[in-house]
Amino acid sequence: ANVMSKYHEATATFDSSGKTIYYSTNIVNKNKLVVDENKINNFQIIKGQIVDNKLENPQQIFFDNKDYSVGHPSLSEDGQWLFFASDMPGGYGETDLYYVKIAADGTMSSPVNLGPKINTLGNEVFPFFRNGVLYFSSDGHYGWGDLDVYESKFLADGTFSVPRNLGAPINSNKDDFSYIIDKSETYGYVSSNREGGKGDDDIYSFVKGKPVCNQNISGIAIDRKTKLPLTDVVVMAYNSYNDVLSETKTNYEGKYAVVVPCGKIVKLMAAKPNYSSDDKTVETGTENEGEIKDINFELSNYDDLVVKKKGVEKVDVNPIYFDYDKYDITPQAIEELSKVVFIMRKFPNIRIKIESHTDSRGKDAYNLKLSDNRAKSTRDYIVSQDIDASRIESAIGYGESRLINKCKNGVKCTEEEHLLNRRSDFIIIQK
Repeated sequence: ANVMSKYHEATATFDSSGKTIYYSTNIVNKNKLVVDENKINNFQIIKGQIVDNKLENPQQIFFDNKDYSVGHPSLSEDGQWLFFASDMPGGYGETDLYYVKIAADGTMSSPVNLGPKINTLGNEVFPFFRNGVLYFSSDGHYGWGDLDVYESKFLADGTFSVPRNLGAPINSNKDDFSYIIDKSETYGYVSSNREGGKGDDDIYSFVKGKPVCNQNISGIAIDRKTKLPLTDVVVMAYNSYNDVLSETKTNYEGKYAVVVPCGKIVKLMAAKPNYSSDDKTVETGTENEGEIKDINFELSNYDDLVVKKKGVEKVDVNPIYFDYDKYDITPQAIEELSKVVFIMRKFPNIRIKIESHTDSRGKDAYNLKLSDNRAKSTRDYIVSQDIDASRIESAIGYGESRLINKCKNGVKCTEEEHLLNRRSDFIIIQK
C-alpha cells in the first residue's frame, strides 16, 4: 500500500522469491512532477524490497534519467535479466526495448538495445519474459493495427528470433499491450482499448488453447504407363470419418502438397477426369510443421486400358488361354484377368459383359457349352476379387458361332489362324 502516490505506479515485476520488486513510476521531486526541457514528465524504474507486504528501501536504478523515460520492467525467472522500455537517445525508433544483466550481488550491466530485429522506427513497449520467450507490444512491426502483442524466442546464441504476431483474439485493430502469462502457459491477461470494453483501457483474461499442430504431406502424380507427371490431379485428404481435411491440385510438374493435422490416420485420394484414381494411407507424426514426402500416385489413362473397334470398347487384354478341353482359370489367365479387375476397381462405374468364343474344331454344340463354361469361370474369378457381381451384366459363351476369319468347319487353317477365334471379350457397356 505504501507504494502508491497520487501519480502513476505500474508494471511491477518480482524476483522468484517475491521479495525484490521493480516497477515504473513518474519522476517526482518533493511530490511534484519533474519535467524535461520539452515540458514532458518522464518515468523511471524503482527497485525495492518487500518486507511484511510493505515496500522497503525504494531507490532509483542507475540508468534512470529525468531527460528520458525508462519503464515497463520485466525480470527473468532466474533474476539475471531485466528487460525494459526506454526512449533514451541512440535507439532505433521512438521507444525501444533494452536489457541489463544482473550479477549475483545485484550490480547491473550497462543497458543493451535488443537490436533492429526487435526494435523498429515505432514503439516497442511492455516487455514480458517467460520460459525463454519475450512478449512485447509494438506499433512498428506489420500487424493488425496500433499496438499489437508479439513473441520472440530467446535463442541459444544469445539472440532473439524474428518476432511473431500473436494474432486474434489477443490482437485487435486497436492498442493491445501489457500481455502476461502464467508459468504453465495456460492462462494470462492482456490490456486493450478495443471496442466492446467497459472504458478506455480494459484488462482481459484469456485461457491458452493447445497449440495447433500440422504436418505437410507432399509428392507427385504420374501417368502409370508413360511415367510422365500429371497436372491438375485433384488430391483430397480425409480423416478416418471421411471428413475432408485438405484439398489441392497438382501443378505443372505433377507435384502437390497438403497440410493436415498431427497424429491422424490420413487417407489421400488422387483423381483426374478420364483417369483411374489412386489412394494412399498415411499416419501423421506429432511434430508441428513436420514433413512427410514422396507420397506419390500413379494414375492410368482410361484410353490406355481399353481398345475401341467399330464403336465398341473392350478391356485391353491378351488372349486368355485355357487348357485344352477345360475351363479352369490358369495362372496365365489370372495375369490377363487382373487387368479387368484393375480397370473395374479403378473406375467403379464401369459395367461389362463377358463373351467367350472357341475355334471351329470340335462339335458345334460341345464348343457352345465349353465356351459358356469358360465365360462363367472368368466371371466367377472377377467376382472373387471383390468386384460386385451386379457390375457384370452377363457371361455368355458363343462357341464357334462368331468366328472372325475364314476358319469355319471344313476350312484348313494354321494354328495361328485358329487362335484368333479362341478369345474372351470384356465389353464395356457403361462407364
